[in-house]
Amino acid sequence: MFSIREMDYETNEESERAFSRIPWAVEKVEDLNRQLISNRSVSTTRPWIGEYDKEKMEFRLIEPRGFFEPSFLQVVVRGRIAFRNDRTTINIKLRLGLQAFLVFLMIYLLTAVMMVEAISSVMSSVDKANIAGYALWILVFPVLGTFLLNRKLNAVEKKIENLFDLR
Repeated sequence: MFSIREMDYETNEESERAFSRIPWAVEKVEDLNRQLISNRSVSTTRPWIGEYDKEKMEFRLIEPRGFFEPSFLQVVVRGRIAFRNDRTTINIKLRLGLQAFLVFLMIYLLTAVMMVEAISSVMSSVDKANIAGYALWILVFPVLGTFLLNRKLNAVEKKIENLFDLR
């Protein structure tokens, strides 16, 4: 899948020291994909669940959620820590989980279909009830979904900044 947001942070901290924060805050799992597909996660008090590889200096993280707390806006954090030009660079990519990707795909595809239908109905007849229904769909679902997604991405970004103490 593709990244929705990508951030690069630079810090004076050594790359090993920056990576050492991950095992303290992350409940390590063997297969993160299983957590994403089932839309459930392991029970933990840690702020993150994920996989990490110290040799490659890479990690994949998701936020934990309880059994009765399904998340429709699951964000996957992929990151890499590298040492370049006497500074440690932390590259973070935010991606949607599988179910969130499918929900947004459906919303935007249905919106495109509704827009085509609205344009064709305006061309054929002026039925104000249909136009109001199309306008309501176009204004509510994609706009509200995008707004909620942006809020979630901002919250995850702040959580990542707190994890690596990047403020």
